[in-house]
Amino acid sequence: MPTLPRTRPADRALRLAAAALVLAGCASAPSRPAPPTAAPPPSMASTGQSRAAPSPPPAAAAALEEARAALSERRLPEALRASEAALAAGGGTAAATLRGRVLGLAGRFDEAATGLEAAVAADPAALEAWSALAAVQVNRGDDEARDRALAGAARITGRRAALERFWTQLLAMPPDPIQPQESLERCTRGYVAMLDGAWFDAQREQLSALRNAPGYGWCLVGVARSTWRLGEAERAEQLLRRVLAERTGATDPVRADAQAQLAELLLDRGRAPQAAGLAREALATRGDRPALLRLLAAACAASGQAECRADAEARLTRHPAPAVP
Repeated sequence: MPTLPRTRPADRALRLAAAALVLAGCASAPSRPAPPTAAPPPSMASTGQSRAAPSPPPAAAAALEEARAALSERRLPEALRASEAALAAGGGTAAATLRGRVLGLAGRFDEAATGLEAAVAADPAALEAWSALAAVQVNRGDDEARDRALAGAARITGRRAALERFWTQLLAMPPDPIQPQESLERCTRGYVAMLDGAWFDAQREQLSALRNAPGYGWCLVGVARSTWRLGEAERAEQLLRRVLAERTGATDPVRADAQAQLAELLLDRGRAPQAAGLAREALATRGDRPALLRLLAAACAASGQAECRADAEARLTRHPAPAVP
């Protein structure tokens, strides 16, 4: 994910034309030719472990092998049973991490987060567990927990390598998965570029992803953020409102993420009452995520809603952030 040079006028014109077509729901937005993304860079395939893990007992080793074989064939129930057997037999961090990954792939993100948090608390050098935990927290809509997990991985392997490993984990459990594979890969790259502060790179990847999947909600939320950060707040708001119009399920996590981001944008633009309403709706779906509670408290404060602010701050105290081991 190299950082590109400063945007030239021609780049800006291209971005605006592409984003306009995405807003219109066009299936083929113009973009620059992009490099192939079918496989991650070689560094993404490295193990990156800082030390060798102790060998598990024979029964745990056999169960781990069975779990990995089942996971490779996407037989998730069998993989879960075997990973839990490995954990019970003394498989340690390897078994706990594999179980967390299987739960994440099965969409059981709260359980996955609990197990992976326990794994990294027991073994702070468990790089794969940190990486999987970061991907799980994206799916839970917990940005602060995602950042803590990435920080844990970065302490072991460095920030760039941690993001590369996170890329592979998130691609395996994408938040909005029923999309063309190339779009999943491109949008996941764009998300990681956002975390790296490479906003133009992020927008380019996201727009490329939307060419073949114009209704890809999670990617529309992502391109809205990168568009906002590149100075196009009004266009970003239009993108987010499009997601809300298209994703109408009351418990849809992608809709909740769009509500949260739109609340943040509107608060920044001085529309605090609307921001507070959207933050409440996002919390109703996502639960008491600390970043959302902070957003609600700020929106309520800015709109003079003292009781709302006090409630958000009280709820926030019940969710102290654990320190990175």
